[in-house]
Amino acid sequence: MADIKLTDGDDLYEQSTADRDAVAWNTIWGQKGNDIIKLYQGVAMGGQGNDRIEQLPTTESWRTVGVAYWDSPTGVVVDLASGIAQDGWGTVDTLIGNFVDIHGTGFADTFIGNALNNFFWCNGGADTVNGGDGVDTVALSWFEPAPGQPWRSPTFDELDIQVSSDGTVATVRPKFGIGFSYTLTNVEKITWWDSQSNREYTYWLADLITPDTLARQGLLAADANRWNASGPVGTAVNVSYSFVEVAPASGPGATGFRPFSPAERQVVRDLLAQTAALTQITFVEVSETGGSTGQMRFGVSQQAATKGLAYLPFQAGAGEAAGDVWMDLESMLALAPGTEGYQALLHEVGHALGLRHPRNTEGGDAWATQLRLQDDRTALTVMSSSLSPDGLFRADWGPLDVLALRYLYGTRTVGSGDTVYTLGSSQANAQTALVDDGGTDTLDASAYVTGVSLNLASGALSSIGMSSQGFVGVDNLGLVATTVIENAIGSSFDDVLLGNASDNRIQGGPGNDWIDGGAGTDTAVFEGKRSDYELSNAFSKLYVKSRDGNSGFDTLISIERLQFSDLTLTLAATGLGSDGRFSVDEDAALQGQLPDPAGVERSTVTYRLVGNPAHGTATVSSTGALQYTPTSNYWGWDWVAFEVVAATGANQYLAFVQVLPINDAAPVAQAVQMSVEAATTLTATLPVATDADGDAVVYSLGEDPSHGVASVSSSGRLTYTPTLGFVGTDVFSYGISDGLGGSNTYSITVTVLAGPNVPPVGAGGSATGTEDQSLAGNLPTAVDPNGDTLTYAKATNPSHGTVVVNANGTYTYTPAANYFGSDSFTFTVSDPSGASNTYTQSLTITPVVDTIMGGAGADTLTGTTGDDLLQGLAGDDRLTLGAGNDTLDGGSGFDIAYVGGSTAANFNLKTGIGTLGSATLSLSGIEAIRGSSSADTFTGLDGTDKLPGEVFRGAGGNDTINGGTGIDRAEYSGKFSDYQVTRKAGTMEVTVSHKNNGADGTDSLNSIELLVFQDRVVGFGQRAEDVARVAFVLWNPAIIQVPELFSAGLSFYLNEYGYSLNDLCKVALIFRPEKTAQELVATLLANTPGTTKTAAQLYAIMDANGGQSSQTGWAAAIEAMALDAATTQQIELMGVANGLEATMTWGGQTLFGALVGG
Repeated sequence: MADIKLTDGDDLYEQSTADRDAVAWNTIWGQKGNDIIKLYQGVAMGGQGNDRIEQLPTTESWRTVGVAYWDSPTGVVVDLASGIAQDGWGTVDTLIGNFVDIHGTGFADTFIGNALNNFFWCNGGADTVNGGDGVDTVALSWFEPAPGQPWRSPTFDELDIQVSSDGTVATVRPKFGIGFSYTLTNVEKITWWDSQSNREYTYWLADLITPDTLARQGLLAADANRWNASGPVGTAVNVSYSFVEVAPASGPGATGFRPFSPAERQVVRDLLAQTAALTQITFVEVSETGGSTGQMRFGVSQQAATKGLAYLPFQAGAGEAAGDVWMDLESMLALAPGTEGYQALLHEVGHALGLRHPRNTEGGDAWATQLRLQDDRTALTVMSSSLSPDGLFRADWGPLDVLALRYLYGTRTVGSGDTVYTLGSSQANAQTALVDDGGTDTLDASAYVTGVSLNLASGALSSIGMSSQGFVGVDNLGLVATTVIENAIGSSFDDVLLGNASDNRIQGGPGNDWIDGGAGTDTAVFEGKRSDYELSNAFSKLYVKSRDGNSGFDTLISIERLQFSDLTLTLAATGLGSDGRFSVDEDAALQGQLPDPAGVERSTVTYRLVGNPAHGTATVSSTGALQYTPTSNYWGWDWVAFEVVAATGANQYLAFVQVLPINDAAPVAQAVQMSVEAATTLTATLPVATDADGDAVVYSLGEDPSHGVASVSSSGRLTYTPTLGFVGTDVFSYGISDGLGGSNTYSITVTVLAGPNVPPVGAGGSATGTEDQSLAGNLPTAVDPNGDTLTYAKATNPSHGTVVVNANGTYTYTPAANYFGSDSFTFTVSDPSGASNTYTQSLTITPVVDTIMGGAGADTLTGTTGDDLLQGLAGDDRLTLGAGNDTLDGGSGFDIAYVGGSTAANFNLKTGIGTLGSATLSLSGIEAIRGSSSADTFTGLDGTDKLPGEVFRGAGGNDTINGGTGIDRAEYSGKFSDYQVTRKAGTMEVTVSHKNNGADGTDSLNSIELLVFQDRVVGFGQRAEDVARVAFVLWNPAIIQVPELFSAGLSFYLNEYGYSLNDLCKVALIFRPEKTAQELVATLLANTPGTTKTAAQLYAIMDANGGQSSQTGWAAAIEAMALDAATTQQIELMGVANGLEATMTWGGQTLFGALVGG
């Protein structure tokens, strides 16, 4: 950096690119003359003359050009926004470029910034700075503290800084001496270099707005709007108040008026009493009788858009309404402190006492000074209309409200003693302010179940508790700026605890807490002993870790003392270190290096021992070498206290040593011998073991016994039970251990004695055999407790056969002929002394399948009570079920499964499985079913390859029948008129009910295409009517010749495959004998008496549709006749009432040949 001075003439200086690239940051002195100075970077001082200072273009924003006026004889006016500067010489400079740095003269300068982030070096004097847009900074100058004293930079405490409530205007000057006085507008920061601490300080001016400034500039109305306006601010005053009893004729109280209730009046009285306790206001209640009223009046009315309204004291134009409070009806629904209604009332009372809105939020607001948006919140003042993010409302005046009211009306002292403020539910469920004017006080948040943030700084906000709605409080506790709280107690969770300038005592409690003591001599308090915690220093912070792993890890800043339950440590600013952790074996020596100091080289400190450890000896060298020897045979934790000593202070720490146990000797016991009688249990206590180290000894079972079971408890209690029938010697072992690797094993010898004779012990058994076959087996093995040889014998005979029992326990059982089912016999087991027990052997005899086979003709086969195989083979057979698990194979004929009886049947021809009571049936080759008299369920086969399908006939009862996808029929014994037939519209679900509680019951059918009655066949499907029409004109009256495929199945072709009526007619021709058109016309006319159609018309229809010799023409004639009105008259349409579409009446003719009766 160099000074380059130009001549006194008109000079042109342009910085070279070489200087630019070399980053030459020079100062160019223009001196006299009208100079032109062009720079990439550096400082330009035009001097006397109309100079032009220009910043050369660059893409690198860090290159800046400063404009200086150090040599000017008087103050300058520099406007960076317009690029014009009055240089103090009477001449004007032109500034071209984006200038941000301006250097003043030391006189009374005026600076106006531009939209960039400007930096103003005022250099002393009475300067005025308007920063404009951007984030602008003013650098403070040196000052002379007193005449004759050296000039120096100020400290923060030596500055008088006043910032407006909105942060836009500030004045900065020393509190004493001379040097500078700055008036700042739209300047965001101030900065200076403190030569005493050798560091730079920077402050945001908005952070320096005082609570008093916020209260006075942001909340107070005009000076005339206070009840003591006749005297100075702060004068004590009496204010009367009353409750409106009669609705006014006009004004805000006229609509929906009602007076305050007694309970509501008490809320007002309490509110005013709390206000009087803080200030020098004395409130006097008066009654509105005889025309007298209070200065403040309270009433309730219906308001359209406000929660309430009030008039300021002596408000212009308010007249007698000045100071009146009118609350909206809805606001009065809940008036407890901390509710929205109470906050509204408090807000309106604030107006009646002279407070206004902090910002211009309503139509009548026009205050020149406002609070910033971030300060306009109910956490600070009830006069705000902003909602709190935690959903809480005020329960009292806000911190700024208290300051404003005390400024207006004076102060009454509150809480002058030593007070512990226990924070609980009331503070968690509302926004509150704490006012305390003296004493040593404590905030106690230990009752909360969530972490808290406590800030003890006067005027600060804290976040505490969880509301009953489950929201964590946000800035819901405020300290009035005049309140000083010295101590804080946190919760059992993770807290942030911030101190103030006092000597604070802060207790974090369990949890991972952040504790910042701030200024003063601050103490962090811990519940445990010093040895319960480990200390460490890093990153300018002290960390305190609970050694139990559960009580938290605290981070400490600006803490000067640590108080434990057994001692208090005073921390020095230097000599910072950490606790250490080491381990060593029992009876061994430890050599280690203590932890390094924090933030300095190890060579700059020394270490020294502080006292002796409790369980050994130790030395500490000046370099931090630790030697420790534990007491003989001691193991466990020990610690060594040491200091880290720096030039100006020392701090004490602990080296924690874990002495690990070693095993000096294994425990000792002895072998044991015992006896016990057979079939009894031995319990005993094993010999007491000894351990040379005094270690606790644990017993356990070693090798298992060979002839019994044993267990050994950890305390040496033995339990042994010999195997039943064993007599003799059993040997096993037990073990002992000290838990540290030392163990021994010893034998246990038990002699099992025979004892008195005991009957043998056995059990009953079971076996399974087959019908008509002998069963041989072994009876269950019995045991004699005395070890004797046992003999088996039959006790009782079986009920359905014979049995032979041999002495060795084998037996042979022969069932009665053709018997199957359950049987049993008893047997005895005896010892040589005659002692015995009797047991039962259970038998299950399974049946064999009896095969009954028919011949080639029409057979009738009837099953038995067993499991039968009925094979019909060829011919039309009738297979009658028995009572067993039968197999029915109908063969190739039209075969009928006959159930009969009263046991309900469930047959599924699709799966081939049926049930009859408890029997399971196998079904194949069955075309018809005759049911029982109970409620049966039948399911048919699928597939058109089984046409004409199955025939189902229930013999009574409420049957369920599913025919599957073939063309299936259900038969009934009566006439059609004997039944009620209904169908679920659009489905194949049909209900057939025998009227008058007939024997056939009520059947539920699905996928059954034909219902066969004695006098009628009902064919139904989605298109059954079309089928009926075609059948009628082609076959009537010889309907019995119509194949079932046509009479019912074709309706499903129409449905499933989309056949048209014309397609149906073509299919019908396949079954007709007519060879010529004339034969067909004759058939159609003969079968349709009463038709208006003529032969000529039918021939014309054929001609129009492919000719009289074409299938298409014939089908067209059939279709025309089927749709003829005469055909409709001949077909009985049952209508949609019962869900069926069409039936055809055949008379009493038998329709399907010989069917199964019933």
